[in-house]
Amino acid sequence: GDSAVNQVEIVDRLIARLEYIEDTQTCDRDAEFETEVNEAGSVIVKWNLNEPLAVGESATIEFKCRVR
Repeated sequence: GDSAVNQVEIVDRLIARLEYIEDTQTCDRDAEFETEVNEAGSVIVKWNLNEPLAVGESATIEFKCRVR
């Protein structure tokens, strides 16, 4: 687009075969991180960016999972 985006939420809904490993998440932007259990007994991981992303900018997230 041609303007910044606000209130960006990055979400990954893990499948039941993946187990999120606590405290392995990183984000190269200032962000709030949270997890919640999903209906499959695994986890939803979420990052809410605290600042807008300007045109051409990106955010990089990483986390580790264990295969069950």
